[in-house]
Amino acid sequence: MAITLKIELPDGPIVIDRLKSVILQAPDGEMGILPGHLPLVGLVDVGILTAVAADSRERFVTGSGMLWVADDRVTVLLLDLVAEKDIDAAAAKQLLADATAALATHEFAGREEACKELTADARFAEAQLALLELGRDG
Repeated sequence: MAITLKIELPDGPIVIDRLKSVILQAPDGEMGILPGHLPLVGLVDVGILTAVAADSRERFVTGSGMLWVADDRVTVLLLDLVAEKDIDAAAAKQLLADATAALATHEFAGREEACKELTADARFAEAQLALLELGRDG
């Protein structure tokens, strides 16, 4: 048995077949999905998604989203996703610096949505940098 991963994005889906497992970040921690997993609907948090095949793996950084698991099919609905090979370290560092600087100014006090957006940007940038570090370590 194998898993099919479908990542739904605004600019079209990404489908990866014949996977042994899918590992992703949920709000309560890391979640692993194996063939035969019970049906599940849940949330995806900013973090690293790993699609593991028999002889390879693909890694991505995800923004927040939703997850459906049923019949050895994992569907993830996201607005933000970057593949490991497409991460731009300089852009991620700049995004992190900009978001951190904006949050430090306290100009967003009382503007909860703006704070949430900046915090999400910072977490997305941190996840990209963490994945680059993982890639260097193997």
